[in-house]
Amino acid sequence: MDDPDVDHELIALLRESLGFTNKAQDGVSSNTGMARISLSYTFFLHRNTTLMHCRFCVQCVEIRGFRHSLADSLLGVLKDAEHIAYNAIDVAISMYGTRDAASHLYKAMCERKYSTHTWSEHELHPKLGSDVDEIGLVNFVFTMDLLNFSFWSEESAEERYQVGYQGRRWTGYNSLVACLRRALDEGIPITTPRFWSNDGFSEKMEHVFRSATSETAPLLAQRTAVLQEAAEVLRKVRTKVLTRRGTC
Repeated sequence: MDDPDVDHELIALLRESLGFTNKAQDGVSSNTGMARISLSYTFFLHRNTTLMHCRFCVQCVEIRGFRHSLADSLLGVLKDAEHIAYNAIDVAISMYGTRDAASHLYKAMCERKYSTHTWSEHELHPKLGSDVDEIGLVNFVFTMDLLNFSFWSEESAEERYQVGYQGRRWTGYNSLVACLRRALDEGIPITTPRFWSNDGFSEKMEHVFRSATSETAPLLAQRTAVLQEAAEVLRKVRTKVLTRRGTC
């Protein structure tokens, strides 16, 4: 429901009954046993082209240096994240789990010396020069990034959505990459934005994401819509650029 329809008093009462307060806190609620939201996050805000840094103090929940307004931030995701962190009732984030996960990832990246070159080591990722040129690689990564979401399945490992490519069956993220590689091998320009605006694109997507099992590709309609929206945005940007060049 829209904000005007929200009963804030009822929400406050519900939060209080669950051991929450309207103020952002840290620690564990004795009433719910749920880990509270950690506020020891560092936000980098971009305001008036000046990068500013602030840190939440866990003890007093004050902002050191200055009190910022996420509404002024160009990074809209921070505003949404703050709203969720301060108002979520059914979801909580473990401060200690978050820190442990970040520490583990950082340690693994240092040990494995992860870099952009590591991406090319994946057996399905296209290789620059042998598989694609520079523009083709950029298009591939852009397309893959747009479509890389939600490959969950409630089916068994044998019956879930799978993609047959290069003599093997791929699932999850690998199924997405396999679909793109397979389509390009078949001469379908699936990573070319202009192609996303063509008539009959939905039917092409069904072919590109065809499954080796009875389960179809998850959220295929949404993925199709994402590509079509991206194509329209790119078209508008291109039009603006050409218009500006023409007026200079």
